[in-house]
Amino acid sequence: MTIEEITEMARQIFDIDVDRRGRETYVCDEYGLEAFAKLVEEKEREACAKMCERALATEYLCDEISFNHIKNFFAYAIRIREQENDGLAQKRRGA
Repeated sequence: MTIEEITEMARQIFDIDVDRRGRETYVCDEYGLEAFAKLVEEKEREACAKMCERALATEYLCDEISFNHIKNFFAYAIRIREQENDGLAQKRRGA
């Protein structure tokens, strides 16, 4: 998930204030935080489901591959996706 997507979801839930430097700050109570977490969870779950659908549509997976291989494939793909997202975040921070 990109920082832009996270920011857009935050704007849907949180009250936005502007600090003395002109930066947006997001204000919420525990209910707003819970609603934000649910939005993030839904988006990530859908992204994982789409990734699995794409993988199942490829020729890589066939009848000869055991369930264990399929399970490991999806676990690996989800972890790689997380690493890619972490890499994008580091690029944005200039790390």
